[in-house]
Amino acid sequence: MSKKLFVGITNGLELWVDEQALERLKLEQEDRRKRLLERAGRIFGYLPRPIEIQVQDFLNKLSANATCWTLKSTDYGAVWINSRRWSAHRFMFFIVNNPSEMPIEVCHTCDNPPCVNPSHLFPGNPKLNAEDRDMKGRGAIGERHARARLTAKMVSEIRNQHLMGRTGISLAREYGVTNTHITYIVKRKLWRSI
Repeated sequence: MSKKLFVGITNGLELWVDEQALERLKLEQEDRRKRLLERAGRIFGYLPRPIEIQVQDFLNKLSANATCWTLKSTDYGAVWINSRRWSAHRFMFFIVNNPSEMPIEVCHTCDNPPCVNPSHLFPGNPKLNAEDRDMKGRGAIGERHARARLTAKMVSEIRNQHLMGRTGISLAREYGVTNTHITYIVKRKLWRSI
């Protein structure tokens, strides 16, 4: 288990980061510095600021409200560390947990995309993230889907009319969808929740 370093209190937030994560960032920075100096021939070479200062700058951009920590920006927020773009929540996960390999996705328990509070972040993958979304009822299902042409009432009517003997083609024409769409509704491959 690697040692945690106390970074300090910034905007009322106390944070401990993983020492090995900082070391990995320092090595990456040194490698970049060497490549830049070789390429530029030591003339006008851009040298990145020390990693500790970059991390402190990141922490200075945080603000706390209730339990979530957010960047003072919009959306997920992005930070540039060692000339590499990181999503803010992925960078926070990295510097606090120092995973040997970054997970495909870093998910939020609080369902607040801009949040970077380390206690709200957990490693995941697309399947786990989708299951979490569905379990919490946040998915675009039925009428909430942006491209939905039908309502729940229309779907119920389609199923009832099909039971009474109407053909899929006539229902498709009436509701402005394809015959295949009607077939999937009737067989409950679509609109399963109704």
